[in-house]
Amino acid sequence: MLALSLTGCAPRLDIPVVRVAGDPFVAAKSDAAAGLHGTLCYYGIGESMSPWLPDDTAVVVRKVPFSKLRTGMVIVYCNLDNMRVAHQIMEIRGEGLVTKGFNNRIPDKTLVTERMYVGVVACAYRALTKK
Repeated sequence: MLALSLTGCAPRLDIPVVRVAGDPFVAAKSDAAAGLHGTLCYYGIGESMSPWLPDDTAVVVRKVPFSKLRTGMVIVYCNLDNMRVAHQIMEIRGEGLVTKGFNNRIPDKTLVTERMYVGVVACAYRALTKK
């Protein structure tokens, strides 16, 4: 059994961050399966969302209707290279969403369309100690 402790919401984001003793992906997958926060689980690689969602963070994603998305939300989408990306919505346009990673200087080149959209990050899981 994993020891969980809620550390609250990350600055500028309304995403609970749970610190776990053990593998964050195991905890996230367990919650996703139980339907506690959502239905999908992903393991993050990269620094584009640091410090709020650093490398080795697992996220639980829930489907929210595309029409209900708002600026500031962190979404997961499938990019043109068929990779899942978690970035924040910066602007909503008629033809799609402008997204950007926190550490990126400029927004993503491609607008996120409803077809590319996977879901909203509902909760993040990090290990208590770095590997």
